[in-house]
Amino acid sequence: MPNLSKVIIGIDNGIYGAIGIINSSAIVYDMPIIKGKQKEYDLDKIYDILVPYKNCSVCFIERAFAMPKQGVVSTFRNGYNFGLMVGILSSLKIPYYIVHPLRWTKLFDLSKKEDSVITAKKLFPGVQFETKRGRLLHGRSDALLIAYFGKKQLEKNNI
Repeated sequence: MPNLSKVIIGIDNGIYGAIGIINSSAIVYDMPIIKGKQKEYDLDKIYDILVPYKNCSVCFIERAFAMPKQGVVSTFRNGYNFGLMVGILSSLKIPYYIVHPLRWTKLFDLSKKEDSVITAKKLFPGVQFETKRGRLLHGRSDALLIAYFGKKQLEKNNI
């Protein structure tokens, strides 16, 4: 039986993604990025977010893949960022599982992007999923739902 007292981390590794952490409560961090000509991960901040959990957590990270009609530059960037995230997890020795988006969204029966925010609000009522101007933050909901998916997989010993 897996140790369910562990912290579960969920990562939506897009540039507008997030890092969700659940245990007895839920915390979510927007993906730290360096704003400039091209947005890129702020690796130091990502490391700082994850380092407290290096001995007590397991991570579920969404698989990166090319999207239809996506340009070669953004496809490369997506894969590159995914590799950076896996590298940080590996350097911290945080065990991780790569999860295909169809797999975790099936658990929640999500058919459109807005459904993830609605579902996450029900599961994590104390978390803010909108900006002050009302823009939905899908990265936050996706990251927490990925973590919740991971928790359910561990409970079922389905890993």
